[in-house]
Amino acid sequence: MRFLGRERYANGTVELKYDFGDDRFSVSAESFSDPNGDGDYKQLPMFVPRQPICKAMESYWKYMEASLKYGENTDFPVHIRPCPIPKGIYYVKNVTAQTDELPAIMPRGFLKGVATLYDKDKVAGTVEVVVQIYDSS
Repeated sequence: MRFLGRERYANGTVELKYDFGDDRFSVSAESFSDPNGDGDYKQLPMFVPRQPICKAMESYWKYMEASLKYGENTDFPVHIRPCPIPKGIYYVKNVTAQTDELPAIMPRGFLKGVATLYDKDKVAGTVEVVVQIYDSS
């Protein structure tokens, strides 16, 4: 995944080598805050407990729905939310974060989200995203 330009467009490709269904895959997520930007992150009470992957997508999809549009900036079938998620190669192109569904009160500074993917009971991978939250002028 790459972020390009001042507007921070996300571009990239991901290959899913398996169908991702609830019988095999689960996910959890944690969040951390660093208000001063010095790398001293503190865990926040906002988290996603480990749950089957399709259940998690259904529960938390509203936070990404405005940003990802099938046929416009991704070929991932977000419009039908399939379960299991079919294996394949998917892209995102020029995706910008739409923040309308985020909480109105957010800690300022750097916010880090860490999602962990599990294959049965083994960690299969992690994704870490760091964003800077500030008041626009």
